[in-house]
Amino acid sequence: MKQISLFLFIFLLIGSQSCTKNEETQDQEDQRLIQQYLSANNITNAKSTSSGLHYIIEEQGTGLKPGINDQIKFFYVGKLLSGQIFDSSDSLTIDLDQLIDGFQEGIPLINEAGKITLIIPSSLGYGSQGSALIPANSVLIFNVELIDAIPG
Repeated sequence: MKQISLFLFIFLLIGSQSCTKNEETQDQEDQRLIQQYLSANNITNAKSTSSGLHYIIEEQGTGLKPGINDQIKFFYVGKLLSGQIFDSSDSLTIDLDQLIDGFQEGIPLINEAGKITLIIPSSLGYGSQGSALIPANSVLIFNVELIDAIPG
């Protein structure tokens, strides 16, 4: 019985490490792709957060900064690293906490009337699931203009 318990423990330990390794590998791959993109496009003013989100504040804006519980109105264009546009909106109003993690982290970096480019690793986007026009494990680029922040 001890041997079976030890075997099960080792099996679970190896299984949990392989999941972590896969996630780390994807995060590393995303960061490599982001660095290639920045270099290829001569982007030197991008900053990054501890989560791996990269961003460029084009205009800080002057109004309110949204919080996670606020509703926001914004324009955006979303594209893949290849430049292929997969979505855009002339005006979208939604609760910030309903958006992907990369938006939840990035949009509060600017004020109303601000503009930001978000370069979002897959772990903060759609991950291994992907979406209709977004392949699994895709790094995403969003050009965002924050029009309004409505306190929640």
